Amino acid sequence: MFVTQRSTSRKIPLVEADVEFWKDQTPTLVATFLPVSEGAGTIHGSVFCFWIGSCDITSKGVRRAIEDFVSNQDVVGLRFIRAVPEQLHPLVSVALLGDLS
Repeated sequence: MFVTQRSTSRKIPLVEADVEFWKDQTPTLVATFLPVSEGAGTIHGSVFCFWIGSCDITSKGVRRAIEDFVSNQDVVGLRFIRAVPEQLHPLVSVALLGDLS
């Protein structure tokens, strides 16, 4: 499966990842409604992992969220996990859930 980076028209592989590898990478970013972890990359960009939970990776909404996100990023790799993260960065929580205070 590939995601098109609109700004460059480059097709980037989107690969399913192992939750064990990413579990310590607390999501610090948001792609519309998906928490996103940023992993180690290279001087050319980062590897981003989208936590999709029970969402269908092939759905239009999920695909659009990922494509919108990568259009403004330096990307060397894309991953997704069919799980929800155990923790969220506080700003991600606010972005996804709103201010609960």
